Amino acid sequence: EQEASLVRTELGAAQKSHAADREAAEKRRADMSETIKDLQREMMHLKGQKKRADEWEREAKKSSHVRKDMLATIDCLRREIDALKHQASDVAVHMSEKKKKLTFSSEAHMIRALAAC
Repeated sequence: EQEASLVRTELGAAQKSHAADREAAEKRRADMSETIKDLQREMMHLKGQKKRADEWEREAKKSSHVRKDMLATIDCLRREIDALKHQASDVAVHMSEKKKKLTFSSEAHMIRALAAC
């Protein structure tokens, strides 16, 4: 009888210990599950940040290319403006010479007309 009582007491203690261990394991499992969910949320957040960073990098590269293209266009336009200035200068010299010739021709014509009178 005492042995049976002792066995029952030990069995009850073992069951309580087992139940406590099971509760602790359940709690650890729940904590780990929550930690995994937190890590998954953080991973999704980091993926979003990486995606945004990649997009910003692409935009920066585009801006850099656009800036380089704009600078090249500006340089090209400057060269064209210089060429047009030279052409305008050449035309001005040519027109001045023609004007001198016309004036001289007109004066000569007037002198001849006066001489004919």
